[in-house]
Amino acid sequence: MKHFYKPPVVSQEDQTALIQEYHHPLNLFAQKSTDWLKTPEIVEYLNFKTDQIPEIKNWGQKYVVYKYAQYLSDVFAPLDHWTAIEDRWMRMLAMNWKVCATCFFKWYVRQTKEGNEPSYEAILATLKKYGIEEDIFPLSLQHLFSYLIQEGIPTKFAKVVLEKFKANLCTSICGSTIRRRWHALSFVVLFF
Repeated sequence: MKHFYKPPVVSQEDQTALIQEYHHPLNLFAQKSTDWLKTPEIVEYLNFKTDQIPEIKNWGQKYVVYKYAQYLSDVFAPLDHWTAIEDRWMRMLAMNWKVCATCFFKWYVRQTKEGNEPSYEAILATLKKYGIEEDIFPLSLQHLFSYLIQEGIPTKFAKVVLEKFKANLCTSICGSTIRRRWHALSFVVLFF
């Protein structure tokens, strides 16, 4: 990693309690991901059996990203309940951010759908802690565009998008792919 974040020290007793708490969701991840070679390494790392962060290089293929990212993102708790397991998860994603960002955003979407959406500021602070906050707004927009409205109500991220839209930051922070979505988003402004 490119920063000097020091992970928390977790006692053996706390590790055992966390492994028991996360046993079921990690087992589900392992069962659903049996055809993926990195699954055992990830489970061992998340279960404190090794401190070697698994390198995930083949998540760049679209079908692999969506399949395994969903399985893995389903394991983790809302942001305000994060433990050393989520810390290990984020260190793994940060080390492999270019190919693993989808996993983080799938977690974010699930939290939003479940009514646990963290604030954009909390997400920025979390990503900054792991050294991966660069270009986060365009990346967030790319992954969360379809989830700006939930049950007819704008999400917290939608409000951030609208503020940036109103401030006319589109052309300075967004690439051409995302810029097209800004044009589609303009209709949303009419409803707020």
